[in-house]
Amino acid sequence: MNQNKYKDWLDFLRHGIYSEDTPFLKFAILWLSFNAYLNERNSGIERDFDKVENFSNGTSAIIQFEETFDIKKLINEFKATRSDGREFVENVRTKKTAYRKYFNSENNTFLDYMKVIYQIRCNFFHGDKIPLDNDDKKLVQWAYSSFFEYWSKYIENKKN
Repeated sequence: MNQNKYKDWLDFLRHGIYSEDTPFLKFAILWLSFNAYLNERNSGIERDFDKVENFSNGTSAIIQFEETFDIKKLINEFKATRSDGREFVENVRTKKTAYRKYFNSENNTFLDYMKVIYQIRCNFFHGDKIPLDNDDKKLVQWAYSSFFEYWSKYIENKKN
């Protein structure tokens, strides 16, 4: 397995031929970078969400999140992704209230943020977020923009 594929995906986003394309494509490529990183470091963990959760509980990941964002501003930007305001992302496959991922003033940890990003990824990768829906487009743009900012800084500060 080639190491550091996640860095190649970030370089592709910065300099690749698709750098001006939709947030959906950018988010997919960004997730490939993150997923490659998780797979390189979590070979003993099978489920993707377990890898995300393991990463999200790491001290350096949490510190980078706190240094990168003004949490209130990030939450307000998240709320603005839906015309009537947004407090959560739901699993659109089950639509059960218990599976909603909240990101608001009460649920504002790095793990809460990553649960929302992961749920957006799931909804998108399983075909439930589309560029033709304005709220979906705003949500995926927020996910891409915020996670790209976080992930880029994390990688820059991470010593391999």
